[in-house]
Amino acid sequence: MPELPRSTYRLQLRSGMDFAKAAELVPYLARLGISHLYLSPPFQAARGSTHGYDVVDANRLDPVLGGEAAFEALARTVQRHGMKILLDIVPNHMGVGQDNPWWWDVLKHGRESRYARFFDIDFDRDPEGKLVLPVLGGTLDEVLSRGEIGLDRADGSGEPTLRYVDERFPVSPKSDLPESEPDAPALRRLIEAQPYRLVFWKEGTTRRNYRRFFNIDQLGGLRVEEPEVFEESHRLILDLVARDLVQGLRIDHVDGLTDSKAYLERLRRRCAEVRSGATPFYIVVEKILVGDEQLPEDWPVAGTTGYEFMNEVLGLLVDRPGLDRLEALAGEITGETASYREVLRAAKGQVLEKLFAGELTVLGERVARLLGIGEDAAQAALRELLIAFPVYRTYGGGNSWSATDAGILEQVFAEAGERATPEVQAILNRLERLLAGPQGEARTLVLGLQQLSGPLMAKAAEDTAFYRYPRLLALNEVGGEPDAHGLEPEAFHRLMAHRLERWPGNLLATATHDTKRGEDARTRLAVLSEQPEAWAEAVRGWRQLNAPLRRGSPAIHAKDEYMLYQSLLGAWPAEPAPIDREALGALRERLAGWLRKALREGKERSDWNDPNEAYEGAAQAFLAAILDPDRSRPFLEAFGGFVARLAPIGAADSLVQLVLKLTTPGVPDIYQGTELWDLSLVDPDNRRPVDFAQRQRLLDDDTPPADLAGRWADGAVKARLLALLLAMRARAPDLFAQGAYQALAVEGEKSGHALAFARYHGDATLIVVVGRRLAGLVDGNLRIAPDAWGDGSVVLPPAWHDLVFADVLGSGSTAPRDGRLRLADLLTQLPVALLVNRGRA
Repeated sequence: MPELPRSTYRLQLRSGMDFAKAAELVPYLARLGISHLYLSPPFQAARGSTHGYDVVDANRLDPVLGGEAAFEALARTVQRHGMKILLDIVPNHMGVGQDNPWWWDVLKHGRESRYARFFDIDFDRDPEGKLVLPVLGGTLDEVLSRGEIGLDRADGSGEPTLRYVDERFPVSPKSDLPESEPDAPALRRLIEAQPYRLVFWKEGTTRRNYRRFFNIDQLGGLRVEEPEVFEESHRLILDLVARDLVQGLRIDHVDGLTDSKAYLERLRRRCAEVRSGATPFYIVVEKILVGDEQLPEDWPVAGTTGYEFMNEVLGLLVDRPGLDRLEALAGEITGETASYREVLRAAKGQVLEKLFAGELTVLGERVARLLGIGEDAAQAALRELLIAFPVYRTYGGGNSWSATDAGILEQVFAEAGERATPEVQAILNRLERLLAGPQGEARTLVLGLQQLSGPLMAKAAEDTAFYRYPRLLALNEVGGEPDAHGLEPEAFHRLMAHRLERWPGNLLATATHDTKRGEDARTRLAVLSEQPEAWAEAVRGWRQLNAPLRRGSPAIHAKDEYMLYQSLLGAWPAEPAPIDREALGALRERLAGWLRKALREGKERSDWNDPNEAYEGAAQAFLAAILDPDRSRPFLEAFGGFVARLAPIGAADSLVQLVLKLTTPGVPDIYQGTELWDLSLVDPDNRRPVDFAQRQRLLDDDTPPADLAGRWADGAVKARLLALLLAMRARAPDLFAQGAYQALAVEGEKSGHALAFARYHGDATLIVVVGRRLAGLVDGNLRIAPDAWGDGSVVLPPAWHDLVFADVLGSGSTAPRDGRLRLADLLTQLPVALLVNRGRA
């Protein structure tokens, strides 16, 4: 087993955060108790990149961030403070365009380029074997007639290039350059002589012949399964590992790889080789697990990046009956009653048709060829098959299917067959036999199917259905299921015990750069499941107050209005006092970005490819109006009052979430800035600059968390609790890395509103008790009256009956009575309690 981090802290490089500024934060992070600085991709990215996942040179540390010298200085600073680096890498794809020297060489030389086989390009799909680039704003004739494309005799490198808007394309050395400025016919002949083909961007759906990351034309898929491509694209990564500048790797989008397991095995082996056989290297993968899906047991990794954990905790906090009432309310408001599964199925069909038609065509051609049928019939069968997939992808092929993947395929074919016509059903039967047979002739088909099912699920679920299903937006989260019905303590305990047994190095995330909303916005929204009637009454009142603002055509759709209220609730500042005009303006700006993205991702009334500017304008006008105190003061007062009642409960749930992340099996991951309340919206809102000076000042405050609860709105109670928990992990690393996990029964009155477990290792024992579903229990100061718990208690094993426990959070010592710890003694000053044994009575 690799050496496991105690905790990680994710920093988003770019947008003001470079290597030097990261190094300045290292002393603070070390004091906070972080063991690993977790960095977003640091390699040279496309010009102007805000995220770094569009790497254009995998073997160069981005000069924009400070380059190699600055990164080495950062790594040495990290080491001096007893910390290590976990690095995010992107093996599946690269940014393609003029900044990428490999891609530029392919454009220049076509399939004769050394790098042509580095990218997943099917040259044979073009009649002349060219690379098809869907980049033009019209047909080539239209672009030429408008004079938008031209020839530059020499760019900065001294080479001639074709210029289109702000893009450049090389001219093949085999081209006959006109001696003078070419006219349109001569320019057309020059363009058509290139190894690439420039086409209208709308034709890309069917004509593009290179694999992308999802549906992003600017990100081209790599054939990293090829040994030469692996070595060339990992040269710098392995050098950083060999020089001990990086001590862990996070693998982005592992599902995009042709053979995920083989890639991970090669990476683990190469890391061992460059480190001269040292202990196994720490590697985690970005893998979204759906429902009961498990990470493949034979993958040589420490676990996932932890999306599943945030949804497990959320499931523990929501109320099942309340979710049913919220579903009825959503139907009442929107007039839509489709289940989430129906919404997802419709989204898959639309996404497959609009975004992945080219990929479906390629697969259809392969099936038609293998089965001797028409391409339309083959596509119809594949469409049913892909829509029926319940997970992102499988990983086998032919006689190498695992039992798990074989079971998934059996389910997929059964569901697809139920919906298919008899003709398509017959093709599905033949296709099922083909996939179950020897790998030879079907292998290419299997790989293509698996590399399409993942992007299809991602775009249809996360980027479409999540913006269409409004029951409770807290559940519409990466790795989550919007129609989930919660998680009972027994199920939660089973998940934690399994994680300790199999994946103790799994990251535990509650916020990432990919989450749809901040970790504390999510817990606040979860409270709605406990107060569905109050929420329903409030929404009806707000809709009535805002009815005059909906007049006109077009008017904001009821679903969009309802989702807007939820997002506004999650993002509303923690301070319960009315916010001023300036704060309202800032909030409006943030919500405007979310609203634009939500409308286009949902693809119902607008779309990224075909924006409905009239409708978007009406929706933005509605948002501006409801946040204008001159136009909607009654609404703002009513909304602010509702937030003031709900927010303390959400904050209490946030502390519960934090404690579970820091004490259950796994590695807690802290996303930048979430020491304080994280009420962010989807990116780019969740990547805003962080006020680290404020957080460093809070670290100097040693006030007990219980004494900070009365001023919970400023976030100091969360920051202090985090610091205490990280310090505890630093003092007893073995307890959390190797300690056993034991569920503890909670009995008596309000037993369903608490959860308890113990971690123990050697002589060290920690008991964790947290409240759950706290509406009606917690007050505005995060306190709970002792009598509210009645006779509720935590039952201890007999061997612990004579132990004396000290409360880590500072409320003194306590001893069991009749083998029990009373909730009234534990969960009053705060909704969480942490007890460590101090010996026997």
